[in-house]
Amino acid sequence: MSGDISRGDAGLTITRAEVNGHLPAGITHQLLRKVPLGEILALGRAHLAAQEVPADARPEPAPLPPGRILMTPELLREVAQAYIEESGPGKDRAVFQRLEARFERPKGTLRTWIAKAREEGWLGPAVQGRGGAEPGPRLSEWQLEELKRRHPGLISHVRVEEDESVTDLSDPDSE
Repeated sequence: MSGDISRGDAGLTITRAEVNGHLPAGITHQLLRKVPLGEILALGRAHLAAQEVPADARPEPAPLPPGRILMTPELLREVAQAYIEESGPGKDRAVFQRLEARFERPKGTLRTWIAKAREEGWLGPAVQGRGGAEPGPRLSEWQLEELKRRHPGLISHVRVEEDESVTDLSDPDSE
């Protein structure tokens, strides 16, 4: 099986799955039932969690100069990541107070930056009456590229055999 895992409204989900069966049986319902989807998602979550750096270990971003600054892709990415982090599970509703302290900018400026980050695909669409945010396609793509850059070979293709064994097809020694 090979496929894609993406972050959606419900968190990480499998968005594409390709299953190849072997002759003579091919793809059977027994084979499909043995595909460990939960384990695959758990591995995806584990890989993403390994990439998250604790706030106290994160390097301090360079202070923003006073006055108006250009909304660069780097700034919008940083704002999107900070907004997702500050509005995530377990955080209270004081998102903008924390962002104001973090970026040393007023709430109105931060709202403008967040809106622009949504517009340019760094953040997913807002859900009326629901706090928090999900990464947009541009941020997800950046995160995937960072993951590939930091850990070459981490993104892999696996095959699940009928006996439920898993073969990593990206490992040249596995065939």
